[in-house]
Amino acid sequence: MAPVGRAETTTLPAGLERRATATAVVAERAGELAAACAAVADRILGGGRLIAVSGTEASADAHHLAVEFLHPALVGKRAVPAFALVCATGAEAARGLTLLGAAADSVVVIGRTPDDPVVREALRTARGLGMLTLALVPDPYPPHWPHPPHPPHSPRLPHPPHRAGHVLAVPSGDPLVVKEVHVTAYHLLWELTQLFLEHEGPGGDDYDFLGGTLDRRALLDDAAEAIRAKAAETTALRARVVTGLGPELARCGRRLASAFRDGARLFAFGNGGSATDASDLAATFLSPPRGRAVPAWALPDDTAVVTALTNDIGFDVVFARQLEALARPGDVAVGLSTSGGSANVVRGLDRARRRGMLAVGLAGHDGGAMAAPGLADHLFVVPSRSVHRVQEAQATISHLLWELVQEELCASGCPDG
Repeated sequence: MAPVGRAETTTLPAGLERRATATAVVAERAGELAAACAAVADRILGGGRLIAVSGTEASADAHHLAVEFLHPALVGKRAVPAFALVCATGAEAARGLTLLGAAADSVVVIGRTPDDPVVREALRTARGLGMLTLALVPDPYPPHWPHPPHPPHSPRLPHPPHRAGHVLAVPSGDPLVVKEVHVTAYHLLWELTQLFLEHEGPGGDDYDFLGGTLDRRALLDDAAEAIRAKAAETTALRARVVTGLGPELARCGRRLASAFRDGARLFAFGNGGSATDASDLAATFLSPPRGRAVPAWALPDDTAVVTALTNDIGFDVVFARQLEALARPGDVAVGLSTSGGSANVVRGLDRARRRGMLAVGLAGHDGGAMAAPGLADHLFVVPSRSVHRVQEAQATISHLLWELVQEELCASGCPDG
């Protein structure tokens, strides 16, 4: 039996504790989130769209949220017009919403820093145009934010233009933990908005439910309880996966660190929401919040190459062809798939192994085709049939792998950030 290392006894348990503490805010704010979901559903039923706005640091989240609504992962769920608006400055956010938005729309603004100018100006503009606003931000946040938020249109404290109608602030100073809780929050936003859309009723006051009607207050209470249950499920699944995979995560972290010391580059890839997760993984390694940066790319981000290969050859081979052209022996490939059965991810990992790369897979369910013997050097399977819970646990795995790599790389000293 391999000896238990510091990662299993210190780094991973501490990481789980930070995440459990931060995720608790989702249950605490379940009523606020439920109200936001109902309000978004009302806007959609009135012909509105959903606009996910962020600065460049949270661009993967804005795109992930948009694809959740536009292309539902679950059969039978309603597709909602949605798009991402990623902005470099507050002025760009204001201009984009003014030109592309409409009063009926819902705007979800995602920020990584307490007083992000993109967040501030997007909210100011959206509220001025009459849009519904929801902010996902870190906590502590600036004094001009209500904490806890007062109800919209409160006669005691009317909202100035820069405040959001609904706020979820994550109590963590770690931007990676903040990101993970935001992922859970916007997954729940989609799941519970779908609940309200399914139970649409006359006048927005009553909802059809199991052949009868359910009043809005009862449905809001049910939605809040569902949010609490799903947040608890996320925390429990994260703990189960990380605890069970602790030794393998530690081994993978050591191998990744060794590869980077030898000059390796990292290539991450996936489809849909997993493509945005690949972008986040690559960005974490390339532009870390602290520690040592290493070269990393997200293959799906190169839209010209992806669309050219897809159009001319076929989507199943797109990542394999990119690795064939860009990677070299000793590099690292990280493939993400919630099902474990994405053909292009499987072929990408196969090509990586054939080129002498270190192949790492993140899968859900039972691992699917990615669990085939010899395909990946390290495979981390999240045992859940929920696409959203899998992605939330995979985000934690990715970030903890980064922490383990930093621990190894910075053993003899590292820049602060």
